[in-house]
Parts: sequence; structure tokens; C-alpha cells
Amino acid sequence: MIKWKPQNVIHWGRDDLPVKIPDASRLQELSYPEAEELYYSYIQSLQVLCQRVIRVGSFLDGGKEMCIDEPYKPKRPCLVHSFGINWLWDFDEDIVSIFGCEVFAFDPGMSNETDYFIKGPNITFYKIGIWDRHMVNEQGWHLMTLKQIIKKLGHENRIIDVLKIDIEWAEWTVLPEIISSGELHTVKQMLIEFHTDDKKKTLLVFRMVHEARFRIFMRERNPLGCRYKVPWSIRERPHCIEMSFIHI
Repeated sequence: MIKWKPQNVIHWGRDDLPVKIPDASRLQELSYPEAEELYYSYIQSLQVLCQRVIRVGSFLDGGKEMCIDEPYKPKRPCLVHSFGINWLWDFDEDIVSIFGCEVFAFDPGMSNETDYFIKGPNITFYKIGIWDRHMVNEQGWHLMTLKQIIKKLGHENRIIDVLKIDIEWAEWTVLPEIISSGELHTVKQMLIEFHTDDKKKTLLVFRMVHEARFRIFMRERNPLGCRYKVPWSIRERPHCIEMSFIHI
């Protein structure tokens, strides 16, 4: 398997992070309010400095923050896997127009579309979803692991410059499988919309992401609101968080 190995990269982030996630046994000992506070402290932390961050796609839903410091700036022949489209093509089209990358877009929920089509120059769409195993679900969606998708596309020996994941809560199932399969070794940066779930489970996933050497360089609330009321207080908190990571 080809691996991304950054060379001569200076990082301002630290491994002795001010917000640390304990191991699974200690995490289970936390009360729900304690887990909630740790979750929100963690997702609002910055772990590494990217000096040049740009918005790719809409400033509303669908756009993402990307790092274009060297060596993370995509250069031809660059490759992007974009999971979760919902007929919003701004991100994918910007990737092509700004960087000239080859984009493969995936969304099993775009029911009116054919299983495969060429959206435009350098953008190819597949009506396939990412999951932790190969299956067809109750909605008739064709789901595959990232490893299976990479093999299907013949990308085994290519670096993925950007992995975008916006898959409405399924990220908590998908990320552990991607990490355990080793496929994140091929990814330079990862842009994800996270949706609040069980805090202890999500903190364990964030710990796995950190152990896979991905560091947060940007985070923001979803611009469409997406908030919920904390059951044991009068506070409201963001339900959806956009987070961007680079592989160090």
C-alpha cells in the first residue's frame, strides 16, 4: 500500500495537547455531563497551525475549509474523494477550478440519479455510499468500505489529497473502519462534518483519529444552525461541527 509521508514539515501543534481524551476504560467512568464538556472542549481545540486556509465551495452548507500550506496544497495530478453530495456541487467544482484535481463524488441518497455519470470536467459520480462493510441497506443503497471503493476505482497506488466526508451521522460508523483498515495512510487531509452523537463513543473515535496522526487545523459550527438543548441545563449547543484535519 502506498503511504503519505510528509517531509520537512514544521508543525506548531503539540502532542501534549491541552485537551486530552482518556482511554476507553477511563472514558466510561465519566458522567454524561463530564463527557459532554470534554467533547465540546476537544472539538473546539486547534492542534496544529495551518497558515493558509481557504474556503472551498459555498459559505453555506457544503463548503469546507482546506489547508493549502506546503505540502498539503493539492497539485496535479491530485485526487479527491468526496462523500456526501446531496446535489450540492460547489465544493467539487471549486476543487477542479482551483486545483485541477480529479474528483470522485459519492452519494447513494441521490435517488433520481443514475448509478454513474460524468458531472463535468474531472468530476465523476457514483451512487455508492461509504460504510463499514459491503452491503445493500433497507433503502436499496449500495454501500462499500473505503478500501473496496479505492480498489474498485484502481486507486490503490495513489495518494488521496483530500478526503471529504459529509454523511449525516454515518461518520461515527465509517471512521473506525477506515482507520483500522489502514486506508488513512494514503490521505493528506480530511474534511468532515460531525453530528453530535453519544459523547463517549464519539470521543473514542476522535482518539482513534488522533492516534492515526491527524490533527485539527480548523473547526466551525455548521452555518445553517443545527443546535440542540442540553438535557441537564438551559444551554443550547451546536449539533453539527465542521472539522478539518491534516495528516502529520
